[in-house]
Amino acid sequence: MRSPRLQTRLTSAYGVEHPFVGAGMAFVGTLPDLAIAVCRAGGIGSLGIGPLPGDAARALIQAVRAETDRPLNVNLITPLATEEHIRVCVEEGVPIVSFHWGHPPRAWIDRLHDAGAKV
Repeated sequence: MRSPRLQTRLTSAYGVEHPFVGAGMAFVGTLPDLAIAVCRAGGIGSLGIGPLPGDAARALIQAVRAETDRPLNVNLITPLATEEHIRVCVEEGVPIVSFHWGHPPRAWIDRLHDAGAKV
């Protein structure tokens, strides 16, 4: 017998089955495999972009998108994030972008919001 699905603000807002968001894990979890697995399992998979250049970040986002259409989070380390990272997230239509180790510039948040991303 299956247990009832847990409904939370997270599951409602993003249309996922489970209120779980994978960690970005930059530097140790750069490959898209974990993000793909979490998305397929009904959570929100995350890509830790870290110091990667924009073209590498784009390739990772596209690799996840090739395997699943579920919500994806791109996690940026604020001191290492660049305008190029923001542009790639906007162009690739990343629905969730998170930052850690500091607050990003307001202009980046505004650009991401304008593109429909949750920050």
